[in-house]
Amino acid sequence: MNTRNRWTQHEFGKIVPSMTPSEFDGLKEDIRNNGLLNPGLSFEGQLLDGWHRFLICNELHIDFPVTEFVGTRQEAQRRVISLNLNRRHLSQDQKREVIAALLMVSPERSDRDIAEEAKVDHKTVSRVRRKQEQLGRVPQLAKTVGRDGKSRPARKPKKGGASGLPPLVTTGGFTALTPQEVDPDFKGNSVLFAQKYGHVPRNTAEKHTAERFAEWSVVMAQCAKPIKASTSDLREVDIDKLRSVKASDVQRMQAALDTLRPVFAKAEAMLARFYQVAAAAESGDTPDEQPPLH
Repeated sequence: MNTRNRWTQHEFGKIVPSMTPSEFDGLKEDIRNNGLLNPGLSFEGQLLDGWHRFLICNELHIDFPVTEFVGTRQEAQRRVISLNLNRRHLSQDQKREVIAALLMVSPERSDRDIAEEAKVDHKTVSRVRRKQEQLGRVPQLAKTVGRDGKSRPARKPKKGGASGLPPLVTTGGFTALTPQEVDPDFKGNSVLFAQKYGHVPRNTAEKHTAERFAEWSVVMAQCAKPIKASTSDLREVDIDKLRSVKASDVQRMQAALDTLRPVFAKAEAMLARFYQVAAAAESGDTPDEQPPLH
């Protein structure tokens, strides 16, 4: 099937990070000199693999051949990941983006299953999962499903503390318990407590969290000023008339959004939590426990 100007990108195709402008320009030059070597792959009426090649072919007015992938949604997802991991050399940050996207599409999959597909260690997947859970992007599940189809606990249960003490409820390296709740006989400051139990008491965690939030607010304000100044004189774009633009402009816009979106998402999560706590305090309720902001 030879087509131009008709494809939309499948959600699975968006799992792999967009090419950088330099990568895109290099691929464009290769296709200009050598022609299109790899056809696109479609699934469910959308473009599963070959989005960058499709944009380039449109810009160069070259026919873009597409074949249809036949299989399940899980097989389609694994196919596009495999194709891109074998063709592209992704950085560690880009691989973490792939893991986060896989978790958002299929949070029920086990860490080891996703690790095998993304070609990373399962501990890396576990760290990304915890971060995405804290940001509210994926649900916290009691069980996940492995590649063998079996359901298992998502995390190993924590063991009890020394001398029969209750288990430490950790949130991002901080304990949700005060020293007295952990050990009623404890005498000393927070430093001694951390040395003994490997955690920081709640009041110190809240102080550190407030300091980190202040740092974020300063940086976000610094970022907002040049963006506001740079965009104040920009002309409005009539979206209804947006039909054809340069692929390089699309790539530049996408790369900028890929950089800014996770930063804005973190800031929004912080503010949402603050407003939740403030509303609970005003009504006299106790907000649900949340991990400290990092």
